[in-house]
Amino acid sequence: MTAWPCGPPCGRTGPAARLLGAAVGRWEATGIPVPPRSGIQSYSEATKAIREGIGNAAFDAAWAEGRAMSLEQAVAYALSDV
Repeated sequence: MTAWPCGPPCGRTGPAARLLGAAVGRWEATGIPVPPRSGIQSYSEATKAIREGIGNAAFDAAWAEGRAMSLEQAVAYALSDV
């Protein structure tokens, strides 16, 4: 699951933070390192840009909401017009 296809450049930092949290939740549930080694640079860059875009408190809240999502909820959210 890629959680940041269009975050700050599209002005969608809240949804991007939720989807990032959902991705982390799925990585943890499957035992995949957070972030996977192949995506560490993009994960770090995305996290920083999203956090700067909405601030620490809003990022933490949106990330926690996403992390609490089931796989089905995360997929439905990603496919919705958020």
